[in-house]
Amino acid sequence: MRSARLLIFAKTPLRGQVKTRLNQELGIDGALAVHTSLIEFAWQEFGRQQRLRTEMWVSHPGAENYFKDLCGADNVHQQVGHDLGARMQHAAETALKTSDSVVIVGADCPSVDTAYVQQALSALAAPDVDVVLGPAEDGGYVLVALKEPVPGCLFQDIDWGSDRVLAQTRLALRKNGVRWRELSPRWDVDRPADVQRYRQLLRSRSHAEVGLQID
Repeated sequence: MRSARLLIFAKTPLRGQVKTRLNQELGIDGALAVHTSLIEFAWQEFGRQQRLRTEMWVSHPGAENYFKDLCGADNVHQQVGHDLGARMQHAAETALKTSDSVVIVGADCPSVDTAYVQQALSALAAPDVDVVLGPAEDGGYVLVALKEPVPGCLFQDIDWGSDRVLAQTRLALRKNGVRWRELSPRWDVDRPADVQRYRQLLRSRSHAEVGLQID
């Protein structure tokens, strides 16, 4: 495909408003530290490579300087929409004005790497594929890749944040005749057990050497 763009979706790191499922075990500040580390991990993984234009799409105002310092002002964009589906649809349609394809990943999915994104783009390049999904182990998805036209059913009437997201998305695509492929499942960070997996990944990838420590 001629051009592609990667959009990292991140919740703005506001104390007490992120990774709340971790509060009981890690405390509010600990949960915030994990969330911030995940954002920086994602940008290190994707933002520094030259093959794919990468942008950070943030959920709320309140940390503009943080994101501009991390990613560069030109690479930071505000999410727009009443729910996650509307925000992803807006971001995808915006990116596709200047790109042939777009991949959206969550900043809290450290198991998604550059190779996984390239798998998605390779699958999307097939003429009989409209959408590529990267399933999450918890019933959602960690990645969606698409090209024009954006199928509206992809992001509508989905119970975002539930374990029904992937099943509902599959049903919507099937009902509307949208052709899709799925990659192998990956994990994201929502619960204390996921934090342990993330810590192991940090150690194995040596990201701790550049400041991404959450212990």
